[in-house]
Amino acid sequence: MNTERWYRMEVLFEQALERPESERDGFLDRACAGDLALRAQLEQMIADVGVTGDPVREAVVAEVELLAEETAASLIGLRLGPFRLVEPIGEGGMGRVYLAERDDAQFSQRVAIKVLRPEVLQSEAVARFHDERQILATLRHPNIVRLLDGGSTGNLPYLVLEYIEGTTITRYADQHQLSVGARVELVRQVCGALQYAHQNLIVHRDIKPSNVLVDIDGAPKILDFGIAKLLVPAASLDRRANTRRGFAMFTPEYAAPEQVRGDLISTATDIYSLGAVLYELVTGRSPHCLGDTRFEIAHTICEIDPDPPSLAGPIARRRELAGDLDNIILKALHKDPAHRYASMAQLSDDLGRWRDGLPVAARTSTFGYRARKFVRRNKGMVVAAAVIAATLLGATFVSLRQARRADEQAIWNEKEMARSRQLEMHLRTRIDELEAQAGRCTAQPGPIGPTGRAEEPAVHGPRLATHASPGDSTTPDRGRDADSAQSSPAAERETAGIVPQPRDESEPRESWPVGPPAALAPPASADHDSIIITELR
Repeated sequence: MNTERWYRMEVLFEQALERPESERDGFLDRACAGDLALRAQLEQMIADVGVTGDPVREAVVAEVELLAEETAASLIGLRLGPFRLVEPIGEGGMGRVYLAERDDAQFSQRVAIKVLRPEVLQSEAVARFHDERQILATLRHPNIVRLLDGGSTGNLPYLVLEYIEGTTITRYADQHQLSVGARVELVRQVCGALQYAHQNLIVHRDIKPSNVLVDIDGAPKILDFGIAKLLVPAASLDRRANTRRGFAMFTPEYAAPEQVRGDLISTATDIYSLGAVLYELVTGRSPHCLGDTRFEIAHTICEIDPDPPSLAGPIARRRELAGDLDNIILKALHKDPAHRYASMAQLSDDLGRWRDGLPVAARTSTFGYRARKFVRRNKGMVVAAAVIAATLLGATFVSLRQARRADEQAIWNEKEMARSRQLEMHLRTRIDELEAQAGRCTAQPGPIGPTGRAEEPAVHGPRLATHASPGDSTTPDRGRDADSAQSSPAAERETAGIVPQPRDESEPRESWPVGPPAALAPPASADHDSIIITELR
């Protein structure tokens, strides 16, 4: 129903209330102009709400309330079957509940007895009371109050029910300072009970905190099936209870939009009401701030979306409520029944997935969303895996770096070995060449000195020695081996007839030869070879 239609209904509703009852039918005929749905809605609104400011009606209402209080007090001590009424403990739209005790001396037992209020002893109210008894007789669930007995005394029908020593679900949660998770678990138990009722084709239609009590063991119990509806009416139920019109069979704070509009009731109606209870459990207030008039109430319920629980709740809970729990509750409170959860089981399952940190159906599933949920519920494992992965990655990097360095070192070593071998070959070649040249020089006779004898080529040996490195142990060994393998140069000279003669001291010193004879001088490349060897070293 759109906003424009609601405004039209509000205007027609106020105009109808301003007219005498005898003129209302004609006014509705003209105003509705054949719109049967609009006329039916207006008739229901008029029947449910009294004329504001009518002193006669207000006086009647006050008198009825006083009579009800007197009647409730007068029933205390009344015996119903084997039970005696002790005190009133609750009151609803059609009935009043009393604490009762067994009074036949057989055994001690405390029960709750629900009696139909005398001021509403109409045929339709009695029919609904009988239907409630029949519905409760078919339900056997640990979270649904049990029917123990039933009957009537004179014109006063009554139901004997299991006595629940406890308090409402919202008050219980506040008194015990339950966490959000514990409050959700209470609602999940209620989901199980309502799912059982729905499987038996029963819709409660009035789920609210006062109809869900929590006993001393912490187990919730659903009460008051007084306006419950069978989706497929049984033959044992009174048909008069299903034709009632003009009666507001809901509590506005927890009523679904289809209840307010008078549309078809289904299991989705209970899902909405339980969503409203869950909203109040976690935020401390109902989903809507309702107005004073029926139109304002209906407009708010049917047209205005509630704030997300994370924004409406206490600041300390906002972080826990934000995200998935927001989406779950708002899905249960969707204006369109088709967009709510298909069953109580699905609602309970989504709440369980929220508790376990799993992705929920109320939120579009994406890879990033599922990945975040996985990390949140497996923090320890993810951290350990990250540490292991980082360690393996670091070890792999170090290993690859060391392997690369080892490869580079191996290549460098090979190059150095190649250079060393090349240097060694070059040195051996040069040494062999020098030794060969030295051998040729020692085989030639020296020049004839002033005395007429050949001079000893004593310069070549020391000259060769200067080309060797001081730390080179190969050359001396080579020299010693050569000396042992062949005769000394002096012996060779004696063999060749070349014997050095002493200088004549009478000759002038300037006439003495300076340096070795040209024949015994080392080759011109000797100094160049020495430089090459030094550089290579």
